[in-house]
Amino acid sequence: MLYGGGITERKEKKICISLMELVLCLLVIYIHAASDAVTNYSKSSIFTLALFSGQKIAFFAMSGFLFTSALKLAMGNSTERQPYHKYMLARIKRAIPGYLFWVLAFYLYFVYVLKYFPFSWGKLAGYLLKGNLVSHFYFVPIILQFYLLAPAMVRFARKYPWKVGMALSVVLNLAFSWISIKFPKLLMWDRVFPVYISYFAAGIYAGINYDSLEAFLRKRGKAIAIIAIAIASLFVGVSLAAFTGARVGYFPMETLQLAFRHVMAMALLSLCVFLAPHVSGATRNAVSFLHKGAFVVYLSHPLAMFIVMNHLPEDASMLTRFLARALAGAVLPFACAACYELAKDKATKAMARIKGARA
Repeated sequence: MLYGGGITERKEKKICISLMELVLCLLVIYIHAASDAVTNYSKSSIFTLALFSGQKIAFFAMSGFLFTSALKLAMGNSTERQPYHKYMLARIKRAIPGYLFWVLAFYLYFVYVLKYFPFSWGKLAGYLLKGNLVSHFYFVPIILQFYLLAPAMVRFARKYPWKVGMALSVVLNLAFSWISIKFPKLLMWDRVFPVYISYFAAGIYAGINYDSLEAFLRKRGKAIAIIAIAIASLFVGVSLAAFTGARVGYFPMETLQLAFRHVMAMALLSLCVFLAPHVSGATRNAVSFLHKGAFVVYLSHPLAMFIVMNHLPEDASMLTRFLARALAGAVLPFACAACYELAKDKATKAMARIKGARA
Protein backbone atom coordinates (compact mmCIF):
# COMPACT_ATOMS: atom_id res chain seq x y z
CA MET A 1 0.00 0.00 0.00
CA LEU A 2 1.14 3.53 -0.79
CA TYR A 3 -1.62 5.23 1.12
CA GLY A 4 -2.11 5.99 4.77
CA GLY A 5 -4.02 8.19 7.17
CA GLY A 6 -7.71 8.41 7.99
CA ILE A 7 -10.40 9.49 5.54
CA THR A 8 -11.06 12.78 7.37
CA GLU A 9 -7.37 13.63 7.34
CA ARG A 10 -7.09 12.89 3.62
CA LYS A 11 -10.11 15.09 2.88
CA GLU A 12 -8.47 17.99 4.74
CA LYS A 13 -5.34 17.58 2.66
CA LYS A 14 -7.29 17.20 -0.58
CA ILE A 15 -8.75 20.72 -0.55
CA CYS A 16 -5.22 22.13 -0.32
CA ILE A 17 -4.07 20.18 -3.38
CA SER A 18 -7.30 21.01 -5.24
CA LEU A 19 -6.67 24.71 -4.67
CA MET A 20 -3.09 24.38 -5.85
CA GLU A 21 -4.05 22.55 -9.04
CA LEU A 22 -6.79 25.05 -9.86
CA VAL A 23 -4.26 27.88 -9.58
CA LEU A 24 -1.81 25.94 -11.77
CA CYS A 25 -4.56 25.41 -14.36
CA LEU A 26 -5.29 29.14 -14.45
CA LEU A 27 -1.58 29.88 -14.83
CA VAL A 28 -1.38 27.57 -17.87
CA ILE A 29 -4.39 29.35 -19.38
CA TYR A 30 -2.67 32.70 -18.81
CA ILE A 31 0.56 31.49 -20.47
CA HIS A 32 -1.34 30.55 -23.62
CA ALA A 33 -3.57 33.64 -23.56
CA ALA A 34 -0.50 35.90 -23.46
CA SER A 35 1.51 33.99 -26.08
CA ASP A 36 -0.09 35.76 -29.06
CA ALA A 37 0.91 39.23 -27.87
CA VAL A 38 4.34 38.12 -26.65
CA THR A 39 5.11 36.43 -29.98
CA ASN A 40 3.59 38.84 -32.48
CA TYR A 41 3.88 42.34 -31.02
CA SER A 42 6.72 44.74 -30.36
CA LYS A 43 9.16 43.65 -27.67
CA SER A 44 9.55 47.28 -26.64
CA SER A 45 5.86 47.63 -25.76
CA ILE A 46 5.25 47.98 -22.01
CA PHE A 47 2.12 45.84 -22.34
CA THR A 48 4.04 43.08 -24.12
CA LEU A 49 6.80 43.16 -21.52
CA ALA A 50 4.21 43.02 -18.74
CA LEU A 51 2.52 39.98 -20.32
CA PHE A 52 5.91 38.34 -20.85
CA SER A 53 6.83 38.93 -17.20
CA GLY A 54 3.55 37.33 -16.14
CA GLN A 55 4.29 34.37 -18.40
CA LYS A 56 7.64 33.86 -16.73
CA ILE A 57 6.09 33.99 -13.25
CA ALA A 58 3.56 31.38 -14.40
CA PHE A 59 6.34 29.31 -15.99
CA PHE A 60 6.42 26.78 -13.14
CA ALA A 61 2.86 25.58 -13.80
CA MET A 62 3.74 22.44 -15.77
CA SER A 63 6.40 21.28 -13.30
CA GLY A 64 3.90 22.19 -10.58
CA PHE A 65 1.45 19.66 -12.00
CA LEU A 66 4.17 16.99 -11.93
CA PHE A 67 4.83 17.92 -8.31
CA THR A 68 1.16 17.64 -7.28
CA SER A 69 0.68 14.41 -9.24
CA ALA A 70 3.53 12.79 -7.32
CA LEU A 71 2.38 14.38 -4.07
CA LYS A 72 -1.10 12.85 -4.40
CA LEU A 73 0.33 9.51 -5.40
CA ALA A 74 2.68 9.33 -2.41
CA MET A 75 0.21 10.43 0.25
CA GLY A 76 -2.91 8.82 -1.23
CA ASN A 77 -4.70 12.14 -1.48
CA SER A 78 -6.87 11.53 -4.53
CA THR A 79 -8.49 8.16 -3.83
CA GLU A 80 -9.46 5.84 -1.04
CA ARG A 81 -6.80 3.47 0.30
CA GLN A 82 -5.82 1.04 -2.49
CA PRO A 83 -2.86 -0.84 -4.00
CA TYR A 84 -0.64 1.09 -6.35
CA HIS A 85 -1.62 -0.87 -9.48
CA LYS A 86 -5.26 0.07 -8.97
CA TYR A 87 -4.33 3.69 -8.44
CA MET A 88 -2.17 3.72 -11.58
CA LEU A 89 -4.89 2.03 -13.64
CA ALA A 90 -7.41 4.63 -12.48
CA ARG A 91 -5.06 7.47 -13.41
CA ILE A 92 -4.30 6.00 -16.84
CA LYS A 93 -8.02 5.46 -17.51
CA ARG A 94 -8.60 9.10 -16.62
CA ALA A 95 -5.71 10.48 -18.66
CA ILE A 96 -5.76 8.46 -21.88
CA PRO A 97 -9.40 8.78 -23.09
CA GLY A 98 -9.45 12.55 -22.58
CA TYR A 99 -6.05 12.91 -24.19
CA LEU A 100 -7.08 10.87 -27.25
CA PHE A 101 -10.35 12.78 -27.59
CA TRP A 102 -8.81 16.25 -27.41
CA VAL A 103 -5.84 15.51 -29.65
CA LEU A 104 -8.32 14.23 -32.25
CA ALA A 105 -10.55 17.30 -31.74
CA PHE A 106 -7.63 19.69 -32.23
CA TYR A 107 -6.38 17.74 -35.24
CA LEU A 108 -9.76 17.74 -36.99
CA TYR A 109 -10.18 21.46 -36.30
CA PHE A 110 -6.75 22.20 -37.77
CA VAL A 111 -7.45 20.02 -40.84
CA TYR A 112 -11.05 20.92 -41.70
CA VAL A 113 -11.59 24.40 -40.25
CA LEU A 114 -8.23 26.17 -40.21
CA LYS A 115 -6.92 23.99 -43.08
CA TYR A 116 -3.37 23.95 -41.73
CA PHE A 117 -2.59 20.58 -43.38
CA PRO A 118 -4.33 17.58 -45.01
CA PHE A 119 -5.57 14.66 -42.92
CA SER A 120 -3.03 11.86 -42.37
CA TRP A 121 -3.44 8.82 -40.13
CA GLY A 122 0.34 8.55 -39.85
CA LYS A 123 0.76 12.17 -38.76
CA LEU A 124 -2.12 11.84 -36.31
CA ALA A 125 -0.51 8.73 -34.78
CA GLY A 126 2.77 10.62 -34.46
CA TYR A 127 1.07 13.53 -32.69
CA LEU A 128 -0.63 11.10 -30.28
CA LEU A 129 2.62 9.34 -29.41
CA LYS A 130 4.75 12.47 -29.09
CA GLY A 131 2.19 14.87 -27.65
CA ASN A 132 3.40 17.64 -29.95
CA LEU A 133 0.30 18.71 -31.88
CA VAL A 134 -0.15 21.61 -29.44
CA SER A 135 2.45 22.48 -26.82
CA HIS A 136 0.47 21.61 -23.68
CA PHE A 137 -0.18 17.99 -24.74
CA TYR A 138 3.37 16.94 -23.87
CA PHE A 139 2.36 16.70 -20.20
CA VAL A 140 0.42 13.46 -20.80
CA PRO A 141 3.29 11.39 -22.28
CA ILE A 142 5.54 12.71 -19.51
CA ILE A 143 3.17 11.88 -16.66
CA LEU A 144 2.56 8.39 -18.07
CA GLN A 145 6.31 7.77 -17.99
CA PHE A 146 6.35 8.80 -14.34
CA TYR A 147 3.36 6.59 -13.48
CA LEU A 148 5.41 3.64 -14.72
CA LEU A 149 8.47 4.76 -12.76
CA ALA A 150 6.55 5.67 -9.60
CA PRO A 151 6.88 2.32 -7.71
CA ALA A 152 10.67 2.39 -8.00
CA MET A 153 10.84 6.10 -7.15
CA VAL A 154 8.63 5.68 -4.09
CA ARG A 155 10.71 2.74 -2.83
CA PHE A 156 13.86 4.82 -3.32
CA ALA A 157 12.33 7.78 -1.49
CA ARG A 158 11.33 5.58 1.45
CA LYS A 159 14.85 4.15 1.65
CA TYR A 160 16.97 7.27 1.18
CA PRO A 161 16.56 10.73 2.76
CA TRP A 162 15.21 13.59 0.69
CA LYS A 163 18.59 15.36 0.51
CA VAL A 164 20.09 12.35 -1.30
CA GLY A 165 17.13 11.82 -3.62
CA MET A 166 16.76 15.48 -4.53
CA ALA A 167 20.48 15.93 -5.13
CA LEU A 168 20.50 12.98 -7.54
CA SER A 169 17.36 14.13 -9.36
CA VAL A 170 18.66 17.69 -9.75
CA VAL A 171 21.93 16.36 -11.16
CA LEU A 172 19.93 14.26 -13.64
CA ASN A 173 17.88 17.30 -14.64
CA LEU A 174 20.94 19.44 -15.28
CA ALA A 175 22.85 16.62 -16.98
CA PHE A 176 20.07 16.05 -19.47
CA SER A 177 19.77 19.79 -20.03
CA TRP A 178 23.46 19.81 -20.96
CA ILE A 179 23.00 16.78 -23.25
CA SER A 180 20.06 18.51 -24.94
CA ILE A 181 22.34 21.45 -25.78
CA LYS A 182 25.05 19.21 -27.22
CA PHE A 183 22.72 16.84 -29.09
CA PRO A 184 19.50 18.77 -29.79
CA LYS A 185 18.34 16.43 -32.58
CA LEU A 186 18.97 13.15 -30.77
CA LEU A 187 15.65 13.04 -28.89
CA MET A 188 12.58 15.17 -28.22
CA TRP A 189 14.17 16.38 -25.00
CA ASP A 190 11.08 18.07 -23.64
CA ARG A 191 9.24 14.72 -23.70
CA VAL A 192 11.61 12.41 -21.81
CA PHE A 193 11.28 11.97 -18.06
CA PRO A 194 14.85 12.81 -16.85
CA VAL A 195 14.33 16.45 -17.86
CA TYR A 196 11.54 16.68 -15.25
CA ILE A 197 12.55 14.06 -12.70
CA SER A 198 13.40 16.46 -9.87
CA TYR A 199 9.85 17.88 -9.84
CA PHE A 200 8.24 14.46 -9.59
CA ALA A 201 10.83 13.38 -7.00
CA ALA A 202 10.08 16.50 -4.96
CA GLY A 203 6.39 15.62 -5.02
CA ILE A 204 7.06 12.07 -3.84
CA TYR A 205 9.22 13.23 -0.94
CA ALA A 206 6.63 15.89 -0.09
CA GLY A 207 3.85 13.28 -0.07
CA ILE A 208 5.75 10.78 2.05
CA ASN A 209 6.69 13.48 4.57
CA TYR A 210 3.59 15.61 4.16
CA ASP A 211 2.72 16.12 7.84
CA SER A 212 6.19 17.40 8.74
CA LEU A 213 6.32 19.45 5.52
CA GLU A 214 2.96 21.04 6.28
CA ALA A 215 4.15 21.98 9.77
CA PHE A 216 7.32 23.48 8.28
CA LEU A 217 5.34 25.50 5.72
CA ARG A 218 3.04 26.89 8.41
CA LYS A 219 6.03 27.89 10.52
CA ARG A 220 8.21 29.27 7.72
CA GLY A 221 5.59 30.54 5.29
CA LYS A 222 6.71 34.18 5.38
CA ALA A 223 10.35 33.27 4.79
CA ILE A 224 9.36 31.05 1.86
CA ALA A 225 7.31 33.90 0.39
CA ILE A 226 10.27 36.29 0.63
CA ILE A 227 12.59 33.76 -1.03
CA ALA A 228 10.00 33.12 -3.77
CA ILE A 229 9.64 36.84 -4.49
CA ALA A 230 13.42 37.24 -4.64
CA ILE A 231 14.06 34.33 -7.01
CA ALA A 232 11.01 35.20 -9.14
CA SER A 233 12.31 38.75 -9.51
CA LEU A 234 15.73 37.44 -10.53
CA PHE A 235 14.25 34.94 -12.99
CA VAL A 236 11.94 37.51 -14.57
CA GLY A 237 14.75 40.06 -14.78
CA VAL A 238 17.14 37.66 -16.50
CA SER A 239 14.34 36.45 -18.81
CA LEU A 240 13.46 40.02 -19.77
CA ALA A 241 17.11 40.70 -20.56
CA ALA A 242 17.23 37.66 -22.84
CA PHE A 243 13.86 38.57 -24.41
CA THR A 244 15.07 42.04 -25.35
CA GLY A 245 18.33 40.86 -26.88
CA ALA A 246 20.89 40.27 -24.12
CA ARG A 247 22.99 37.11 -24.30
CA VAL A 248 22.33 34.73 -21.42
CA GLY A 249 24.06 31.36 -21.14
CA TYR A 250 21.70 28.44 -21.67
CA PHE A 251 23.04 26.30 -18.85
CA PRO A 252 23.03 29.10 -16.21
CA MET A 253 19.48 29.91 -17.31
CA GLU A 254 18.46 26.26 -16.95
CA THR A 255 19.92 26.18 -13.45
CA LEU A 256 18.06 29.35 -12.47
CA GLN A 257 14.88 28.02 -14.05
CA LEU A 258 15.16 24.76 -12.10
CA ALA A 259 15.56 26.62 -8.80
CA PHE A 260 12.71 28.99 -9.69
CA ARG A 261 10.28 26.16 -10.47
CA HIS A 262 11.01 24.33 -7.22
CA VAL A 263 10.78 27.42 -5.03
CA MET A 264 7.56 28.63 -6.66
CA ALA A 265 5.88 25.23 -6.31
CA MET A 266 6.77 25.18 -2.62
CA ALA A 267 5.59 28.77 -2.18
CA LEU A 268 2.24 28.01 -3.83
CA LEU A 269 1.81 24.90 -1.68
CA SER A 270 2.60 27.03 1.37
CA LEU A 271 -0.07 29.55 0.34
CA CYS A 272 -2.64 26.78 -0.18
CA VAL A 273 -1.77 25.22 3.18
CA PHE A 274 -2.50 28.61 4.74
CA LEU A 275 -5.76 29.09 2.81
CA ALA A 276 -7.17 25.55 3.10
CA PRO A 277 -8.53 25.85 6.68
CA HIS A 278 -10.44 28.98 5.65
CA VAL A 279 -12.14 27.25 2.70
CA SER A 280 -15.41 25.79 3.92
CA GLY A 281 -19.05 25.34 3.06
CA ALA A 282 -20.11 26.48 -0.40
CA THR A 283 -16.59 27.65 -1.27
CA ARG A 284 -15.13 24.23 -0.45
CA ASN A 285 -17.82 22.55 -2.57
CA ALA A 286 -17.14 24.95 -5.44
CA VAL A 287 -13.39 24.29 -5.31
CA SER A 288 -13.95 20.52 -5.27
CA PHE A 289 -16.45 20.72 -8.12
CA LEU A 290 -14.24 22.93 -10.32
CA HIS A 291 -11.24 20.73 -9.58
CA LYS A 292 -13.06 17.71 -11.00
CA GLY A 293 -13.04 19.35 -14.41
CA ALA A 294 -9.54 20.85 -14.23
CA PHE A 295 -7.94 18.17 -16.42
CA VAL A 296 -10.58 18.65 -19.13
CA VAL A 297 -10.00 22.41 -18.94
CA TYR A 298 -6.27 21.88 -19.21
CA LEU A 299 -6.61 19.71 -22.32
CA SER A 300 -9.28 21.77 -24.09
CA HIS A 301 -8.61 25.45 -23.35
CA PRO A 302 -6.31 26.22 -26.34
CA LEU A 303 -9.02 24.97 -28.71
CA ALA A 304 -11.44 27.52 -27.26
CA MET A 305 -8.78 30.18 -27.92
CA PHE A 306 -8.30 29.01 -31.52
CA ILE A 307 -12.05 29.13 -32.15
CA VAL A 308 -12.49 32.64 -30.72
CA MET A 309 -9.39 33.99 -32.48
CA ASN A 310 -10.67 32.60 -35.78
CA HIS A 311 -13.71 34.89 -35.44
CA LEU A 312 -11.95 38.04 -34.28
CA PRO A 313 -11.37 40.81 -36.85
CA GLU A 314 -7.79 40.93 -38.11
CA ASP A 315 -7.35 44.52 -36.90
CA ALA A 316 -8.37 43.72 -33.30
CA SER A 317 -6.14 45.43 -30.77
CA MET A 318 -3.53 43.58 -28.75
CA LEU A 319 -5.57 44.09 -25.57
CA THR A 320 -8.73 42.79 -27.25
CA ARG A 321 -6.93 39.69 -28.52
CA PHE A 322 -5.43 38.98 -25.11
CA LEU A 323 -8.74 39.40 -23.27
CA ALA A 324 -10.57 37.29 -25.85
CA ARG A 325 -8.04 34.48 -25.52
CA ALA A 326 -8.06 34.66 -21.71
CA LEU A 327 -11.84 34.64 -21.40
CA ALA A 328 -12.25 31.93 -24.02
CA GLY A 329 -9.59 29.76 -22.39
CA ALA A 330 -11.05 30.09 -18.91
CA VAL A 331 -14.81 30.55 -19.19
CA LEU A 332 -15.77 28.19 -22.02
CA PRO A 333 -13.75 25.12 -20.91
CA PHE A 334 -14.74 25.48 -17.24
CA ALA A 335 -18.40 25.88 -18.25
CA CYS A 336 -18.24 22.80 -20.48
CA ALA A 337 -16.42 20.81 -17.80
CA ALA A 338 -19.03 21.83 -15.22
CA CYS A 339 -21.87 20.72 -17.51
CA TYR A 340 -20.09 17.42 -18.12
CA GLU A 341 -19.60 16.80 -14.40
CA LEU A 342 -23.24 17.63 -13.64
CA ALA A 343 -24.45 15.32 -16.39
CA LYS A 344 -22.11 12.56 -15.22
CA ASP A 345 -23.30 12.89 -11.60
CA LYS A 346 -26.95 12.73 -12.66
CA ALA A 347 -26.29 9.72 -14.87
CA THR A 348 -24.45 7.96 -12.04
CA LYS A 349 -27.31 8.62 -9.60
CA ALA A 350 -29.87 7.47 -12.17
CA MET A 351 -27.98 4.22 -12.75
CA ALA A 352 -27.75 3.67 -8.99
CA ARG A 353 -31.51 4.14 -8.65
CA ILE A 354 -32.15 1.69 -11.48
CA LYS A 355 -29.85 -0.92 -9.92
CA GLY A 356 -31.51 -0.34 -6.53
CA ALA A 357 -34.95 -0.85 -8.01
CA ARG A 358 -33.87 -4.10 -9.65
CA ALA A 359 -32.23 -5.45 -6.47
